[in-house]
Amino acid sequence: MDLSAFHNQFRDETIENVRLISAGLLALEQELGEAEQRAQLDTIFRAVHTIKGAARMLGFADLGDLAHAMEHTLGALRQRVRSFDREMADRLLRGSDALVLLTDAAIDRAEPPIAVDAVLALFL
Repeated sequence: MDLSAFHNQFRDETIENVRLISAGLLALEQELGEAEQRAQLDTIFRAVHTIKGAARMLGFADLGDLAHAMEHTLGALRQRVRSFDREMADRLLRGSDALVLLTDAAIDRAEPPIAVDAVLALFL
């Protein structure tokens, strides 16, 4: 079965979700009220969760694993177990960049151009 239409849609949706992640992280670096912070975290969480689910459905294990690790970190931020700071923003931005690279590699059936374990380690 030709999955190219699904793959192209997944690539487009991943790029849009990464855009939402980046915009949300930039917004969180501003002084926001508690409700606005929560809304941004929720938006970022949903974007990562969407990528994770679609990646796993398509069998893109590395991509699903990274999205899961990011989702776990975002859950800790939402529950206030971890705090959001510049370092956390940088980690999440690096993770979102890696999501795009892994998406392209998975769809093109190429080796990942990054060390997946090193990116995953950002979220342990």
